[in-house]
Amino acid sequence: MEKIIIAAVATNNVIGKNGSIPWHSKEDFKHFKNTTMGYPLLMGRKTFESLGKPLPGREHLIITRNKNYKTEYEKVKIFKSISEAISYCEILRPKKIFIIGGGQIYKEALQFSDKLIISRMRL
Repeated sequence: MEKIIIAAVATNNVIGKNGSIPWHSKEDFKHFKNTTMGYPLLMGRKTFESLGKPLPGREHLIITRNKNYKTEYEKVKIFKSISEAISYCEILRPKKIFIIGGGQIYKEALQFSDKLIISRMRL
């Protein structure tokens, strides 16, 4: 199973600002959708909440320290660590999983990752 970090990064190395993406790029959104479709997405709770709802066609793996965190969505699984989420994926055996942020999740996931897909954005 290939573990891939995928991120859009501004030229000043910003990946987000106050819980949102500081740019709008149809091309990058299309690239993200086409690249990740059908594969699990691993992310932090704040990143998931910034989406508003699960993205179609992908299982969502949420990392949070909040032991009481719950969601109403069926295709969303909650884990207390990245390694726990990866262990879950090893049972599912997808060809790939995508790590989609935020910053702390990226930092922790570097040791697990096999590949980086970085889109450079201009503000």
